Amino acid sequence: MQVMPELPAVILNLTRLDVRVEERARLGSVPYEAEMRAQVETAFGKLNEGEKEAVRLLFLEGQLTDCRAIELVQQKGLLKDNPMYIYIRIASETGFVQRLWPWNEAENRLGYGGPWALNPHFKPILEEHLFPKKQK
Repeated sequence: MQVMPELPAVILNLTRLDVRVEERARLGSVPYEAEMRAQVETAFGKLNEGEKEAVRLLFLEGQLTDCRAIELVQQKGLLKDNPMYIYIRIASETGFVQRLWPWNEAENRLGYGGPWALNPHFKPILEEHLFPKKQK
């Protein structure tokens, strides 16, 4: 088999690119990742089963209002009481979720009725925690 003259150069360039990708991946890893994982584990332990399910549902739905989340969690039988809000406690206790609409005056009387989403800062670690990959 005859090797084309440019093939060794291509192989060398691909090897160099592969090494650079690995270097960038190491630089891109979060230096405080272990601390964040511990924080997620601790904060997740503060939530009851219904609240944990409400966080999980945000991965599946993207965004939810308190009313819709409570309805979905109640369908699974994970809420013992009938709360008006579920995400406000999760937000204040853990920071895992954040509201999508800005504050307005009506909230003083009615409370926040808009949608919630996952906090992007915690999303990758929460995803690993809630949906662990099976070892091959």
